[in-house]
Amino acid sequence: MTCHPNLRSGTIAEQDPLPPTRAQRWAALANHYLDTVTYTTLFLFIGLPIYYALDYAMPAHLTLSILTYFSALSIPAKYKCFLHPVLVSSAFTILGIWILALSHRSTLRAALTVYTTKSRYIQLFNGQGSHLTPPGAGDIFGSVLDVRHFSKTVPIRCSSWILKT
Repeated sequence: MTCHPNLRSGTIAEQDPLPPTRAQRWAALANHYLDTVTYTTLFLFIGLPIYYALDYAMPAHLTLSILTYFSALSIPAKYKCFLHPVLVSSAFTILGIWILALSHRSTLRAALTVYTTKSRYIQLFNGQGSHLTPPGAGDIFGSVLDVRHFSKTVPIRCSSWILKT
């Protein structure tokens, strides 16, 4: 009776894991692209109809901005040194807003004015909402991505960089 060569040497043979099932592959794929599919659906079926039917651009601009950021995150790491995702997504968002404005027979300046209307959430909640223009996508991002939030992340990033070196 002969033994397996790996058993004679005292090492245990490595086993390959079982391949994922079809349901597991679909679940992984759906989980990976869930946000992109959700915002694309919102852009196509909510943002664009509201933009063209009601002349309210915020849902279309908001989802377009988020989708361009998702695409900018897919830039390879070696290019992110000089192509920061926020700058790339900002450039492509402006380009997309310009295309939407051209399809609406408007100018880029008018579209960017609608993107940020200077209506802040604190004014809307204090009862001044009836006198203000509806908020744009830039106003939503300005409320969510306030400078106070980023001022907390800079020391954290710097200290994590120092710890890595």
